[in-house]
Amino acid sequence: MSKIFQHSASKIRYFVWKNTYHLHKTEPNSETFAKTPLFNDFWRKPYHFFYFSRMFHPIRHFITITKHRNEVVRLCFKAGIGWQGLFHDLSKYSPSEFIPGAKYYTGKESPNNGERRDTGMSLAWMHHKGRNKHHFEFWYDYDMNTKKIVPMDMPDRYIKEMFCDRVAASKTYNKETYTQESPLLYLTKSTAHEKMTEKTYKKLLFLLQKLAKDGEKETLRFMRHCKELPTE
Repeated sequence: MSKIFQHSASKIRYFVWKNTYHLHKTEPNSETFAKTPLFNDFWRKPYHFFYFSRMFHPIRHFITITKHRNEVVRLCFKAGIGWQGLFHDLSKYSPSEFIPGAKYYTGKESPNNGERRDTGMSLAWMHHKGRNKHHFEFWYDYDMNTKKIVPMDMPDRYIKEMFCDRVAASKTYNKETYTQESPLLYLTKSTAHEKMTEKTYKKLLFLLQKLAKDGEKETLRFMRHCKELPTE
């Protein structure tokens, strides 16, 4: 029984090392692994557990993504795409996205940025964008004429969901400083225009400009009764 416990404790300690490597940058050899304060007498010194808990935030990450998703669902129902909204961002709860999200959680920006700074890319984001059609990055395909990967026009119902997603994300990260102009400012300061088709960008821009001018309630009412989104 003692050997079984030691083996299990060793595997757990290695899991902790693996998920906090981006912070301590030490290789798990016999010397550094045993001497690193985080692992030395890990179970006999409770403060080590709390030290680890400050670096890995599954509960906080769960609360953040669930709060964001709930707001998107609320907005989608008011925009007339409620059934579609119920399936929004469900892939974030999969291990491929949730574990990196908890690992790089800060509460101030997307955990994907932390993963990019640490490893040079975000596997969580690659997994996410390939499964969620409200991201314009999903709508890329190979052009037979130019032999390049190019953006495609997004269907209106996914542009509506993208609008709801951006509004909810602005509320989540800006918190008390959020205004109805925030999503528009975020779009215009980004390089998204270069990565979407002109038609998709103009439709999204129209909705965000209407939000900034007329407010959330009027914009969602317009979306609910609009069969084809205008470009201007």
